[in-house]
This record gives sequence, C-alpha cells and structure tokens, in this order.
Amino acid sequence: MRLKHILTCVLMCTWIFAPGLLFAQTPLTIQKVTARSVESIASDATHSWWATVRGIEPVTESERLLADGNARQDEPGEPWVRVMLPGYAEELRQHGYGLDGTELWYLKRFYLDKPAGHLAFRLGQIDDKDRVYLNGRLIAKTGDWDNPRAQAYDKVRVYEIPDDALKPGLNVLLIRIKGIFPGQVGMVRGQAEIGPSLAVRNRVIYKDTIEVLLLACYATAGSYFLFLFIRRRIERENLIFAIFIYVFVAYQVLKTQFKFELGVEFITLKKWEYVILYATFPAFYYFIRTYFEVPKTRGWKIWDFVILIPSFVFLGLVAHTFLTDDPRTYWFLQKNIAQPLWIVYSVGNLAVLFSALRRKNRDAIYMLCGFAVLILGICVDITSNRGIINIPPVMSFIFPLFMLSLALVLANRFVRLNEEVADLNANLEQKVEDRTRQLNQSLTEIQALKEKQDGDYFLTSLLIEPLGGNHNEGNAVRTEMVQRQLKQFSFRKWKAEIGGDHCAAHSLKLKDRNYTVFINGDAMGKSIQGAGGALVLGTVFQSLITRTQRTQEASGKYPEQWLKECFLELQNVFVAFNGSMFLSAVVGLVDEQSGLVYFINSEHPRPVLYRKGQASFIESPVLRKIGVPDADSFIQVQTIQLQRDDVIIVGSDGRDDISIGMDEKGNRIINEDEDLFLRHVEAGQGNLDQITEHVFASGGQADDYSLIRISFFEDAAPAPDDTSKNYAGEISKIANLLRAGTFNEAATLCSEIVKQPDVAPQTLLQVAKAFRHMKDYQKSANALEKYLEKNPGDVEALSTLGAVYKLSGNRLAAVEAGERAFLRDPTNVKNLVHLCDAHRLLGNKARAIAILQIAESLGSDAPELPRLRAALF
Repeated sequence: MRLKHILTCVLMCTWIFAPGLLFAQTPLTIQKVTARSVESIASDATHSWWATVRGIEPVTESERLLADGNARQDEPGEPWVRVMLPGYAEELRQHGYGLDGTELWYLKRFYLDKPAGHLAFRLGQIDDKDRVYLNGRLIAKTGDWDNPRAQAYDKVRVYEIPDDALKPGLNVLLIRIKGIFPGQVGMVRGQAEIGPSLAVRNRVIYKDTIEVLLLACYATAGSYFLFLFIRRRIERENLIFAIFIYVFVAYQVLKTQFKFELGVEFITLKKWEYVILYATFPAFYYFIRTYFEVPKTRGWKIWDFVILIPSFVFLGLVAHTFLTDDPRTYWFLQKNIAQPLWIVYSVGNLAVLFSALRRKNRDAIYMLCGFAVLILGICVDITSNRGIINIPPVMSFIFPLFMLSLALVLANRFVRLNEEVADLNANLEQKVEDRTRQLNQSLTEIQALKEKQDGDYFLTSLLIEPLGGNHNEGNAVRTEMVQRQLKQFSFRKWKAEIGGDHCAAHSLKLKDRNYTVFINGDAMGKSIQGAGGALVLGTVFQSLITRTQRTQEASGKYPEQWLKECFLELQNVFVAFNGSMFLSAVVGLVDEQSGLVYFINSEHPRPVLYRKGQASFIESPVLRKIGVPDADSFIQVQTIQLQRDDVIIVGSDGRDDISIGMDEKGNRIINEDEDLFLRHVEAGQGNLDQITEHVFASGGQADDYSLIRISFFEDAAPAPDDTSKNYAGEISKIANLLRAGTFNEAATLCSEIVKQPDVAPQTLLQVAKAFRHMKDYQKSANALEKYLEKNPGDVEALSTLGAVYKLSGNRLAAVEAGERAFLRDPTNVKNLVHLCDAHRLLGNKARAIAILQIAESLGSDAPELPRLRAALF
C-alpha cells in the first residue's frame, strides 16, 4: 500500500514538473512567418524577444545579426537578454542590468517567406517614444525623442512596412525605446503581430469600434436616467446615476485609440482622463447612497461626514492634475492615493447594500451581484495597468453585466409600481371608502385634540396677560407698546394669540428718584414653548417690580444695581431649564428728571433712537442670551441721554423677520436688511401704529412681533431757561486762595456755594475738585453727589466719587460707587484700580483679585497694578 502511494506521488510530480523541465530544455529557434494573415510575433516557448540597456548602433548590429542567414537557433549573444513581450523587461534586472534608466533596445529576428502584399507591424503600447529599425533601416517612429514631455505611452503602434525593407529569409527588427517612467519602460502591453496592413489596422479599429458602440449604449442609458430625473426631480438617484454613466463613458472613450484622431495634445488628453477617473467612484457611491435608504442613526451620520474627506482629496487631485504636466506624478498619486481611496468608497457601497439586504430589499441583491462583477473588472484593470498581468482592459465588456443588474433593479421597481396601480384600480372604490372612514375618524380625533390644545393656549394667554402691559404713570416719560404674536387661535367664542414676546412698563422710585422701567423680551420657541418662556419672564419681572415698590431695601438701589439684580434673577431662573429655554431682552430704566436711560441688551435687536425725524441704532455691547450658562460672567449697563422730544423704540426680531416673497423652490424669503426697520420708523414718524403699518406693508409676518415706544417730554412745553449760576467770580477767588495756601477761607467759600440751590453742575464739579485739593474728601464727595444728581450720566465723575470715598475712609460707599462705574464702563482702568484697592481694604480679597485680573487683561501699564498684585498675593 505504501509503495502504491509513493508511486502515485512520483507520477503526480512528474506530471506537474515535466512540462517545465521540457520547456526549460526547449531550444529557441528563429520564428518563421508567412504574413499572409495576421500572425503573432510575441514571446512563446520556442520563439523569443531580446532586450538590452546598452547603447548599440542599429546598422552595425543588424549586419552582425544578418551575417548568418541560415541560422536556425535564436542566440544573438552579448549584450542581449531574453525577455517576455509584452512586459517591462524585468529579466534584465535578473541578469544584473539596472532598469533605473528610461532607454532600452528590443530585438526580434524572424524568417519571412516571399512577402505577399503590403505588410504592417502591430507592436502594442510602447512607453513612451520609439524608433523602429528593420534590417538596419529606420522605418517608423513615434514622439519627439528630445522632448521630456509624455508623447504617446498608451498608443497602440501600427507601423506600415516599406515593401523594399523586408526581404525573403532572415530579417532583423530593432526597436529603440525611451520612456518616462524609470524602471517601467518597454513594450508594456498589447499584441505584437505582423500581417497584411489592412488586416492589422482593421483588428485595432474593430476592437475600438465595438467598445465605442457599447459606450454609445451606455450613454443612451444615462440619457434615459437623466430624462427620468427631469420629469421627476424628487428621485435624485436618477440624476446621480446619469452623471456616473456619462463620467464612465467619457473615461472609456479616452482609453480607446480614437482619442489620437482628435488632434489634441497627448498630455491634455491624459489630464482629462485622470480627472474623469477621479469622479467615477464618488459618483457611483452617491448613487448607491441616494437610491437605498439607510437608518438615520448616529453611525450613518458620522459615516456621511467621514466619506466627505476622500471627496475633498479627489478635488485636490483634480486641481493638481490641471496645474501640472507630469504624468509620472499623475500615476504616482493615482496608485498611492486614489486607488486606496477607492477601497473606502467600495466599503461604503457594500455597507449600504448590506444594510438594504438586512431590510430584505430585493433590489440590493441584484445590485450587489452587479457590483461584485464591477469590482472584479476594476481589480483586473488595475493589475493590468501595474504590469502584473498582461491582458487588454476588460471594463468595457464587464460593464454591461453591471448595467444588466441595474436594469433588473429598475424593472423590479417598475413591476412593483404596476402591481400597486393594478391593485389600486381593482379595489379603488373600497379603498376610497376605507380611507374616507379613516380620515373622518382621524379628523374627529384631531378636532378634539385641537380643542384641548386651544384650551391650553387660552389658559396660558390668560395667565400671561396680567403680567405685561403698560403700567407707567409718569408724566415726563411716556410709554406705548404694540404686540402681535404669530400664533393666533380661537377657543369657543374667544379669539386670542400666544407667543414668546413680552412687553411691560412700570413706574418705580429708586433712591427717591422717579424712574420708568421697561422690558421687551423674546423667549425661545414658537407657540406654547415661547409662551412658557414669556410666562416665566413675566412672573419673575413682575415679582421684582412688586418687591421694589413695596420694600425699602429694593428701592434703595441705584439704577445700575437694580438692572444687574434684574438680570441675575432672570438668569438664575432661565439657566435652571438646562438649555431648553433662552431669552433675549432689552430691560431699562429712564430717569424721569434727567432723561438718562440705563439699559442692558441680552442678544436682542438694537434699540432705535428717533430724534428730529432721523432714526438710528443705539450701539451698545450685546450680552449673551439669558439662560446661557455663564451669561452672568459679564454684565454691562449702557446709558444714553435723551433730549426733549426724543423717542426710543425697542422691538423683538419680528420687526426684521418679514416674509418678503418666495424663492423658486417655494420657500419663504426672509428679510435680512436691518436698516429696513430704520426706514419704517422714519416713514411712520416714530408713531407705533404707522410703523407697524409700514412693516407689514413690506411683507408678511414670520415671527412674534412686539415694540415698545419710550418718549421724553414729548410735545411738552419748551423747557424753562436754565437759571443755575456758575459763580465764576467765587470759583476764581477759590483758585487764588488755593494757590496762596489759604485753605480755611477757600473751604468756607466752597461750602457756601454748595448750599445754594441754583448751582450749575460744572461749578459743583469744580468745588469738588477744590475740596479734594484741600484733602477734605467727605465734602468733596458731597459735592460730587450733588453734581451727579443733576448730571447722572457722567461715569467719570461717578468713578471719581468712588476714589474720593475711599480716601475719606468710607470704603463701603467707595465700593458701591466703583461697582456702579464698573457696570457702566468695565474698561476704565483708573476706576478698576480704586475699586480693587477698596475691596482689598474691606477684606474682599476674592473680588479684589477678580477686578485686578480684569485690569491686567486690558493691557494697562498703570503703576498701581504691580503694587496691588504684591499686596494681594
């Protein structure tokens, strides 16, 4: 039994290796051709081609090789090495010859019977330029030998043979080749043949003609898909697939030999070939991705983002291709970047198809089969282009199988559609009755739900209504407001509206001065969500107003402090909703005596000042929305001094978000011009009703709309003449006394001036400076306080008051004045220095350090800052 097994193994080894041994011992003979028909002259077991990288002289070498006209064995001797053709002459490297250059010679000897007719050579694709010698005579050439640019490295060489160049008997064919790809030069692919000229040319033309006819069929199919998209634009996959077909057809046309008949420069053809190739895989992937629905999961969203990266890489490759003229770079990038990225798209295609298969989509089965065949063809062409195998491109013939899979997919979809239509026609009456019954039932349920919803809306509107409105009782400052919520509804016999806009105005007394407080807010969201925010806003704001009106502690605050407290209360409430509710708002106070407006803008549209027929925006720092985490880390109170007849208009973004038309897709066009509202204010002459008419005459309402109008001494009698006195003589006398050092007399004179009721503000400021010069800081502070009562908008004087209080030892008052000045001007380094020092003296180290860091962040070189840092750390 063992002997039987041993004999079996021996016989199998003999059967396997005997042909190779025989082939190795087969002598090489010079090929005989008749050329009466097309005959192959490529390498085989008994006939070969030879190559060398050494320089030779074609006439001398031909004479040497022709010397033995009766030789039968093909042994040309040195320096020739046997090579397989077509190929890259890798055998030269095995014999110690380097292939780092770009030139080599090929040799082929053959015997020819008496020539019958005009003959031609077909030498396949040669990289890149060539010179063909027959029996020492130059009979054909391609390319400019000294031009470094690529000439025709994928052109199939078909050369006519002069009748007098061939002779009966032994012939020597020498081909000199100069390539552009180091190490890959030679007769790289295609057939090497000899035969009648017409037959040789027809074989080349026939192959390309068949391929072009197939491509014409593909282009027709692409046009069909494009027509389907034009008639039904919702099916974008038809457009993408048409683009894919056109891209593929264009690429395959550029792979045929017909491109050399266009008269276009070779390098230009190569550029377009590579550019079109870069577009093929993305186009096919996006067709698959569009045709098959995938689950809307986070993973697919991430993948859709990731797949954009190779698309941008391909765009970069396209740009590089158009900007350079080196095909060696084209091929390097194609082989090392583009082809690996094809794997990414292939993985994406398979993922989409398998996802569809899991959902039992029959179309995915046909598509997957066709895609597998397509990938096989691509792999074959890649290995052929890299010289691993030597066969012609197969994509032109494999692509019909892929088209067949698509035809099956489309046919299935068409059949399913017809079956659905047939079923609908057969059971149309019953289906209409069933559908009508379902619709009636659904309508009844919807009406019941809508009535409950409208009831909720109505209850919410009743809760919001008393929290807003105009409750201002001042005479100097008048307020008006208009409000139109976008959501309007009916509940039983009532008509109402609901939304996120909120307007309110009240009268307040702070520090025994009368103020008008106003707020215009816009809560995030539409309908009930926005109304919920408006309800919260109205409740918190009304609570603060009531507390201020009833408690001495709340009414004893300065305007800046009150606005800060208002902002913080709203922020603390809205931030508790964890990002589900935000609020933009302008909240402000108007001093009824001086007309100074204090306000905070939290990402709300800019207020508008209407003065003497001109409207302009009030520029101010815009804080983040209320409810955004850390929105309270930076608070700034802005001020503006009103004159008589001035009007301020504050409104929500509904004043700008006006629907001004429709685009070609049926979507609303929203106004984006902020200055449009200024023109409405001027056209309406500052009147709310007229402004509203102009706003909605320019377009339809697209958001909640609300405006507050604040006027100061509008249409009032002219202001009485200023009766305040400057006391210029006394001020001059005080200055002389200070220079003379007579401080007691100067102080007495200053005290007398301060006691007068009709002192001009600037005089009080000069008196305060005199007291400070005399180091009577308490009296200086008193003079500054009286000055600020008349001129509260002077933030520099307020900062000075804080410094004077600190010098007088009243550190609490110093901190209070400094913090007020900081709220109005957070960039005043001098105030920051005094405020930091006051907090330090009070023992508020954390606040002092925070103020110091703000001052240092402004880049100031104030000499006090290093001393404060040394004292605090």
